[in-house]
Amino acid sequence: MLGIFCSVFIVILAIIGLIEIFRILVLIAFRAKDESSLIILVPISGHNEKAEFLLRSAVAKLKWLGTIGKQRIICVDNGMDQQTRKICEIIKQEYEFVEICFSNEFEKILKSST
Repeated sequence: MLGIFCSVFIVILAIIGLIEIFRILVLIAFRAKDESSLIILVPISGHNEKAEFLLRSAVAKLKWLGTIGKQRIICVDNGMDQQTRKICEIIKQEYEFVEICFSNEFEKILKSST
């Protein structure tokens, strides 16, 4: 019985490994060749309990894509409260590519990046 369990476990690990190899090959094949830029927008308003999760998720997605030129995460402040703003500031200090701006400043930032 234990032998069957171990065999099934090894097969599952092998399948996961093959999927990971396929993912890496797809990323290499479709990687941008030029120095393009990638901007992820995270709009947050009011008191948002998920602000940290949203920003850390955006950071993880950006890291998963790898290096493709200029990368930025812009947290757009649509009237967030002080506690949520403080959380966003902490994450901004952890990662140099995270920025926080107000919604009226966003258009200027977007024009400067093009």
